[in-house]
Amino acid sequence: MMVDLAVLVSGKVCARATDKGGSPRIFYDMDSEGVREGHSLSLSMPPQKEAYGGGVVLNWLRNLLPEDPQDLKAIARDVSGGLPACSSKNPLRLLEKIGEDCAGAVQVVQEDRIAKVREEGGIKRVSEAEVENMIHDIRSGRSVAGRIPEHNNGRFSLAGAQKKTALRRLPDGSWGIPYGKEPTTHIMKPPMPDMKGQVEGEHFCLTLCRRIGLTAAKSEVLQFGSEKVICVERFDRSRDEKGDVHRFHVEDMCQALGIDPARKYQNDGGPGTTEISGHVLSRSMDPDVDREALMRAMVVNWVLMGTDAHAKNYSIYIHPLETLQSEQKVSLAPLYDVNTFAPYEGASWSTNSMSMSVDGKYVFSKIHKRHWQIACQKAGFHPPDGHDKWLEQTVRSIRDVVPTVLAITLNEGLDPEWMVKISKLTRNRAEMILKDMFCSSST
Repeated sequence: MMVDLAVLVSGKVCARATDKGGSPRIFYDMDSEGVREGHSLSLSMPPQKEAYGGGVVLNWLRNLLPEDPQDLKAIARDVSGGLPACSSKNPLRLLEKIGEDCAGAVQVVQEDRIAKVREEGGIKRVSEAEVENMIHDIRSGRSVAGRIPEHNNGRFSLAGAQKKTALRRLPDGSWGIPYGKEPTTHIMKPPMPDMKGQVEGEHFCLTLCRRIGLTAAKSEVLQFGSEKVICVERFDRSRDEKGDVHRFHVEDMCQALGIDPARKYQNDGGPGTTEISGHVLSRSMDPDVDREALMRAMVVNWVLMGTDAHAKNYSIYIHPLETLQSEQKVSLAPLYDVNTFAPYEGASWSTNSMSMSVDGKYVFSKIHKRHWQIACQKAGFHPPDGHDKWLEQTVRSIRDVVPTVLAITLNEGLDPEWMVKISKLTRNRAEMILKDMFCSSST
């Protein structure tokens, strides 16, 4: 049976998605309110009269979905929303079930639900015990989205490999499951199996990023009964003075470049900083600022031994077009999913690798000043005081904020042993780099 879905951006219909003919295609509705207001689905699919098909459509749809094959199979089997079981390899069918609150401002909606999604909606308040059960279910694999079966209203899709759920934080600090036009505001992720301290580590790293001047998602570590999560405030949502929540259009670098999420790692054919800077950040409202932020984030992941900073862990805001003939403008979105592998068994500076190379070098210990200089040049980033000075200042800034970040996390009540361990490893790594590459003292 054929499926036809509406694709909304910021609550406005922009396009239709169909699998008529056997493979997914996307047609912009050039007379729609969304297109007239300048909304575009993706940097990889600007508005045009001709239909999009093939890999660019399949990849865009896949990038809106979870990556875990077991999660996709669970969504495919789920009939609780009134839709029949489907193939886990059909992204359009999967989004028909869970696409009403995707990343950014995108909603993939059944035609007969457009009015409900645009004009109606609500929030089902949930208790802390219910949130605990939701987190337990997604952590144990019993649920993909952690939804409560008897109130199965939330049709949201969270892309990525790690298990997570999304909720709405209410003005009084409690939680709810939104549906219809109401968006989620926070993402909750339990730790991955056998990764003690993962949520604390991510919170530490995001806090560090903010303290050195990078824009990063706001996070906190929360406990719901026996379940611990990192709770991340969505940067693709905003709350106005009346308390209403609005969606901002965001997409990750795989979506922006039309790349299959299976190729998110550069070693697997995914993009690196040169491609991102040349093909995406060249469209930035402020290319120099965004290119520096990208390269500083790379240095942070180098010092932290962040092994998972792939193309899906960098995103852009997509700004409305001034006219259909205008060049699409974007801005680098805040950092997210930043973490450290350093505290774990098997961590090795001489064997572990970056997700994106620095001038072709992946292994942490193989990356030197000259590689950073060439990588920055290829990315179009030219610091006024030279690349070496910029690199030294960035590493020094990381080292210098570690005590402050440690104090913040300890004040928040996080595990002192784990926080001290991460802090020491991070500071020592920065000290080693400064000594080996710049002959700098620990002043």
